[in-house]
Amino acid sequence: MSSAEQDSSSVLDVVWPWRTPPEEHGRPPVWRVGLQVLIPAAVAAFLYLKKPFDHAETMALLPAFFACLNLILGLVYSKGFLKVEAFFMLILYGVGVGLSWILLVPLYWTFFTIAHFFLWIRRKDPLHRKLDPSADSYWVVRDPVNDPATHYRRQY
Repeated sequence: MSSAEQDSSSVLDVVWPWRTPPEEHGRPPVWRVGLQVLIPAAVAAFLYLKKPFDHAETMALLPAFFACLNLILGLVYSKGFLKVEAFFMLILYGVGVGLSWILLVPLYWTFFTIAHFFLWIRRKDPLHRKLDPSADSYWVVRDPVNDPATHYRRQY
């Protein structure tokens, strides 16, 4: 093996070790367990104490159960905690895909169809897309920039 090959392989190992599988972590970090215990516990406390609707005390049992489950699994049986977490991630992925396709797509099409309809009724063409066969070009003439130093400030 030449020194160039040896140098390139050592650089790859440092920069991007894609050939080696990721290390298995035996325990989840304490902050992650704590966060996944505190959030459902806070929801359960809110439901139990504020009672925003009928039977809120009964509904508070569900997040309280998951808070206790996460606490016990996170402290005692970490592999179980990671499996429960992966299961919830799978469920939440499905919820995200469902919201994207079932809710957002129809809202998008409804909004832009209605907006297009109202622009069509008022004969507005804000993008100047109407075809003009007699036009030589669709180029829009703009005023020249006087002072580029001030014109290009805060572009984003």
